[in-house]
Amino acid sequence: MVYATKIDRQVLESGSSGLLYRSNKLMYDRSTETLWRQFAGEPVVGSLVDSGIKLEVLPVLLTTWGDWLATPPDTTVLDPDTGYYPADLYSPEWDP
Repeated sequence: MVYATKIDRQVLESGSSGLLYRSNKLMYDRSTETLWRQFAGEPVVGSLVDSGIKLEVLPVLLTTWGDWLATPPDTTVLDPDTGYYPADLYSPEWDP
């Protein structure tokens, strides 16, 4: 699932909470301290629970890097260097 992270004029800073709700992964929004159900896009804990807000589902296509390069669509690619976490934070155990 891919969701728009802009609500009204506020941009949510979402990430994985590491929590489950009824076997459903919960996303976490840093700016509102709200937990969101991944499959429904609805807040379940936090300041936006009774707001009536539901995240907008965006279209997504699963493809290979080779196919994407062969027919460049009008899209962008997410850079893994977001600035939130250092690149070596999740280094493989076998990497000295």
